[in-house]
Amino acid sequence: MFRFGMFRGRIPSKMNWESVRGMATAGISAVPRRRWRGLIITASVIGGYAGYIYAWRENLFSLQKDRENKPKLLVLGTGWASVALLRHIDTKLYDVQCISPRNYFLMTPLLPSVSVGTVETRTVVEPVRPLVGTNIKFLEAECVDIDPEKKRVVCQGTPSIDGSQTNESQFSQRDVADNIGGSSSRRVHDGARTRPPFELDYDFLVVAVGAENNTFNTPGVDSHAHFLKELPDARRIRAAISDCFESASIPTQTEEERKRLLSFVVVGGGPTGVEFAAELSDMVHEDLSKNFPQLDRSEIRISLVEALDHVLSMYDHKISEYTEKHFDRENISVLNSTFVKEVKQREVVLQKRGSQEKGSLPCGMVVWATGIKPRPFVNSLRKRVGELQSNPRAVVTDTYLRVGPTWFKERRFIFLRAHGEKKLTRMVSLG
Repeated sequence: MFRFGMFRGRIPSKMNWESVRGMATAGISAVPRRRWRGLIITASVIGGYAGYIYAWRENLFSLQKDRENKPKLLVLGTGWASVALLRHIDTKLYDVQCISPRNYFLMTPLLPSVSVGTVETRTVVEPVRPLVGTNIKFLEAECVDIDPEKKRVVCQGTPSIDGSQTNESQFSQRDVADNIGGSSSRRVHDGARTRPPFELDYDFLVVAVGAENNTFNTPGVDSHAHFLKELPDARRIRAAISDCFESASIPTQTEEERKRLLSFVVVGGGPTGVEFAAELSDMVHEDLSKNFPQLDRSEIRISLVEALDHVLSMYDHKISEYTEKHFDRENISVLNSTFVKEVKQREVVLQKRGSQEKGSLPCGMVVWATGIKPRPFVNSLRKRVGELQSNPRAVVTDTYLRVGPTWFKERRFIFLRAHGEKKLTRMVSLG
């Protein structure tokens, strides 16, 4: 027996001491070679990583330097016009920032389908950040004031949540419908949305904040009617429809109350109101009537109220006639030349054109889709511009969508209008 290095055992009969000594020497000399190989590999990895960090820092400093030298383009809004601009703007020429209280792009034409469950919510929204790219900085906030002289905007980081005003700033992805019953479905006022106000300077400003629902100062609309303009609106409508059928299915419900719960009123004969009425009719007669066989289908009533002589009056007359005939076959009552004087919790007060008499229409749910109006922010902008803004429904621009006589000369202000049924997606030259 012998012991030498890492070799231990008996010497074979054919192995002499010279061969044993050679094997031991080769084993000892192989250890430094393995160590040097490991050191070289480690040094190569560390050197490559250090070079990557150096290149990344140089690139970051270069981008920051370029950003300081590039003109600052500030975009307000994440609707159709602003997203179209953000996706096509050359970020090598402009330092682009986007501010909006809504951090996603919404496919608004599909909202009627979302409100009845034909289309799921996740299919009509797209997050803004991956949509516009990493070279554009996005901040979820609301612009409340513009100082055109200093080229500066004032933003409010924490929008109002008291429900006193229905606008885009109150809507977020975490907003839960207030009308949904149950102990777990409620709006929680936590401490997550603590965002202090801030100011941003700009060289070019794009205003594409959209519009809000026009109630025409009709009493009770804000309190008892559903709008259909934002994603939470569609969620609330879907929950309200379900509540109407669930309440009507209660065995002790009176016949009069059951008929009221199964009566739905849609105010506005434009594309939004007509499409929602059609979607609601399909849902009622194809899905809910099968899920609630105890309810009489003849008691379900859908009424479409329009102040003009025909629905879809902005289109060809043949389209209006076809729509009204189709609604008649689907048992959708079209009340043309009818004004809504007041919306109550359990009924709608109506008045025919040319008549002084008022009538009431009991209903379980009211959807208000009569049109849009400028937001207060846009109205304040119109007042700042001056006498040129003679149109109370929109901001007057030149052929390049610039606002104001003095700003035309400076070429510092661009306005994109994207709201309602008319969406302006034309690209703008930022020269």
